[in-house]
Amino acid sequence: MTSFRRYFSGAFLLALFVLIPLYFENAYFNILDAKYHAFCVVYAVAAVPMIVLLAHRAVKREFLPLDLTDVGVICFAAVALVSSAFSGRFTESFFGTDGWFVGSLAILAAALTYFFVSRCYTYRQNLLIPVYAVNVIIFLFGILHFAGADVFGMHDGILQKQYYQYLSTLGNTNWCAGYLCLFVPAAFVFFLSAKSKATYRINLIFLTFALAMVLLIISDGVYLGLGFCLFFAIPFAFKSILRVRRTALLGLIFGVEALTIRLAPCFSGLMAKANGVSGVVFDLRVCVAIVVVCGAAFGLTFIPGVDNAKALKIACIVCEVALAAAAAAAAVYTAIGFNDKWGSSRGMIWRVSFEKTAGFTPLQKVFGIGPELLREQYLEVQATFKNLPVVSSHSEPIQILMTTGTAGVLSWLAIIVGTVRGFVKGVAGGSDDQRVLTFAYFLPLTAYFAQSFVNSATLLNLLLLAVFAAFFRSLSAQSAAGDA
Repeated sequence: MTSFRRYFSGAFLLALFVLIPLYFENAYFNILDAKYHAFCVVYAVAAVPMIVLLAHRAVKREFLPLDLTDVGVICFAAVALVSSAFSGRFTESFFGTDGWFVGSLAILAAALTYFFVSRCYTYRQNLLIPVYAVNVIIFLFGILHFAGADVFGMHDGILQKQYYQYLSTLGNTNWCAGYLCLFVPAAFVFFLSAKSKATYRINLIFLTFALAMVLLIISDGVYLGLGFCLFFAIPFAFKSILRVRRTALLGLIFGVEALTIRLAPCFSGLMAKANGVSGVVFDLRVCVAIVVVCGAAFGLTFIPGVDNAKALKIACIVCEVALAAAAAAAAVYTAIGFNDKWGSSRGMIWRVSFEKTAGFTPLQKVFGIGPELLREQYLEVQATFKNLPVVSSHSEPIQILMTTGTAGVLSWLAIIVGTVRGFVKGVAGGSDDQRVLTFAYFLPLTAYFAQSFVNSATLLNLLLLAVFAAFFRSLSAQSAAGDA
């Protein structure tokens, strides 16, 4: 059974990390449907073995005890199912066919994935090698798409104004924000802490392509996510001069890529669309400043005597204060300018969302109206989007409130609080390697949850989130146990 569990769990994770991201059918015209079809195939094969293996581990008592995060996951899945049952449209809500397919079925599958991976998978770092390889291909396709090379004819027949909203095999650029917020922080930690040349080079190659994607998707959400996780990443980066040097190198690569995209004629169409945070990043003066500052920081790390614990601590504090100041300024700027047109009309969608929620019945306020049943709630805002149906709140917390009610929001908060508690316990105990792994999978969760305030979940991102959360749960528990 142990041998089967090891091979099955590895194959299952590769299917999630490789098959679903790569799979498409009719280019971008049914990209969500295609991901759902791949999801159905994977879980039709895997669901029963996952349940059997989980039960076997439970019977043998080879099982992590439940913590607050686990309880939150169980409650969220249960609330989603109850919400669908009370919705009056159980089939559409359960399968998510009236939205982005993140119905009760997908939420139950994510919960099953979380418990299976956290309890039955023995973590192996080499799993990331094929995952990185596939993602480099995916990112390369995205770079070529926005450079004007339409690989596989994915953009054939698409409206010209939507050309830069879809890329590679991932789909909409806002969906890519959550995807990148999961992978980039993890690779960042592995790169900074790499002890072998192979690990260093593999993560550097991956991050070089991933950072290019961060720039190309021109999404404020990805900067919100990665910017928030920096609050936790900065102390990790300033633990040693080597980590600072590697961080500066990544910043230099990011700046050079930004400068290249800004000046290369093949990206001129994309530059015409750049606004918000991306518009600032692609400002020629900002590009040059990033290159100069990061290049200088990289060079300074080679000067004898700079490897000083006190100096690193001061530099860490300065960076944290600067980041906090930037975040505060952005928050004030957003509050001042917030209106119905804010965030590509997200302001209007969010205003209508709260107005609709206020009119819900008492039962709906507790359990919501059912996952993926928002189309009718947003009929009045369709005109703003040229009568295209609006089926998402474009904010996970707001969507959770509307579709699963206060019970869903409380479950979601329990998951977040439990994750933070797990992080505190994980970094306090265990070996250095265990603490690195705790950081590697905590940072993606913080980045994802931050970007989720301006983006809604997709089926692919939800499943990958469940895997990253499961990795964090098992690895942080091992680290905490190391202090016992």
